[in-house]
Amino acid sequence: MIPDRKHNRRAEGKVAEDFSELILIRNGYSILCRNYTAPHGEIDLIASKGKYICFIEVKMRSISSGLIPADAVDRKKLSRIKSATRFFLEEYRDNIYVSSLTPRIDIMEIYTSKGTVKKYNHITGIS
Repeated sequence: MIPDRKHNRRAEGKVAEDFSELILIRNGYSILCRNYTAPHGEIDLIASKGKYICFIEVKMRSISSGLIPADAVDRKKLSRIKSATRFFLEEYRDNIYVSSLTPRIDIMEIYTSKGTVKKYNHITGIS
């Protein structure tokens, strides 16, 4: 039986999101939501720390590929993230805590080798 590539990618994405969540928590973030879906986009992780509510896109690449995970967040992808961010903020506009925070879009880059996370990079405040 040939492995389902889409299923494998989904499983790999979950591993990257799980790892990112642990790193964020270790660095003082509170996870508010995972895989938030809006009509025109999805946000992998929503977290808060200090005065910020962070909408985090998780991207994973193999070290051997030579690719930079953040490069996968092109204008079109960023536009979908911003749309989902606006939708979330509108949906929770009456939530005193959420509305008191400053929104920020981040990227969590995950680098793997042979299925194991080797390094990561948290890029804050992309625009």
